[in-house]
Amino acid sequence: MYQAAYDRYLAEDFTGASDACDNALKEFPDDVLVPKFLLLRAYSKARISDERTLREELSAILKNHPGTEEAKRAEELMAFIDNIQPELKVEEEKVIATELYTADHESPLIFVLTIMDPAFNINQASFDVISHNIDNYTNMNYRTEGMLTDNRYFMIKVTGFQGNQPAWEYYNASRDARFLRNPSGARIMTFLITPENLKVLETDRNPERYYIFFNENYLKRETK
Repeated sequence: MYQAAYDRYLAEDFTGASDACDNALKEFPDDVLVPKFLLLRAYSKARISDERTLREELSAILKNHPGTEEAKRAEELMAFIDNIQPELKVEEEKVIATELYTADHESPLIFVLTIMDPAFNINQASFDVISHNIDNYTNMNYRTEGMLTDNRYFMIKVTGFQGNQPAWEYYNASRDARFLRNPSGARIMTFLITPENLKVLETDRNPERYYIFFNENYLKRETK
């Protein structure tokens, strides 16, 4: 069945190849060749549809069949698509973030500074944040905590705000993180987050995704 579907693809019968893959997936949903059929279907749909459809197909392979050769290929193709059409990734991340996070404007807020470089000096970064707080918020008793996640990025949290207005004032004064020594030019993101959403972030481990959610559901609302 796979050879027949592949032959249709080579013959540029992309609709027929896609349909053949669908039929095989329905008949043998648990077969070892499922990832191959999914990837071939993605290739076929890309020829009769658009980049958005291809990316959605590739994303499903990566999510449902991690560790396979097809998932590796899907990841490579997604990276290529994201490079030429980054807006497609942003659109998908917005949808996923909406499913993961809650736009809660009543719960206490935590300031988070993320450094997307595991080689960054976390002790220096934490010291810079603490010094910033001492210099500008001496009587506020803010607490600072830093940690490395997945050997991929650092996350420094500042807590102890007496209400959300002080949290926003702190964010607006600290969002550009100019107080942080950053000789390597590491990418830095700052945002506010509720305790419940922070739990989700610590599981999802994708600060870029939450950053998009924060901009859409908090920052834009605050600046209106």
